[in-house]
Amino acid sequence: MKHTLVTCFIALLLLINVSTPAISADSNKADRRKTIKLCRQYLKTAVKHLDNGDYKSAVILLDSVLICDSKNPDGYYYLGKTYLLLGDTTQAVEKLSTGVTKAPMSSRLKLLLARLRLNDNRLDESQALIDQVLAIKPHNAEALFLKGMLLTAQADTASAVEQYRKALEIWRERTK
Repeated sequence: MKHTLVTCFIALLLLINVSTPAISADSNKADRRKTIKLCRQYLKTAVKHLDNGDYKSAVILLDSVLICDSKNPDGYYYLGKTYLLLGDTTQAVEKLSTGVTKAPMSSRLKLLLARLRLNDNRLDESQALIDQVLAIKPHNAEALFLKGMLLTAQADTASAVEQYRKALEIWRERTK
């Protein structure tokens, strides 16, 4: 409880720091660098809380990260994972969807969201996300594996087996 209160207090300080107007351009740049450094520290601390099972503190810190950097893909990714660990799939999907919109180049956001969409049987949404990743990273083993899962769900087992085979080959090659 005490640790969570300290975490909340730190998050509040970040909010105050971010919302305080700068006096000059130089001061603004220095303040921005400090804020970015503080956000990175919050992200590291949030991941530690996540690893230790302190999900509520992780959510508070990750929300703080997104306040100071609304396009931070890692913040959205870990927030989505945290909500999944809390059993709140709806919030996880919401945060991941927002993250994909704000950080459209993040493959891991798209792939985690694609997994959730596959589980919800939203195959078209999942396919769009997987195809976006494969268009940029055609040798992404996770994307190929998810493509196989998608094809299995669409009853195209021959194509699914081929995607699984490609994913396995790439994974084996990278783990040598």
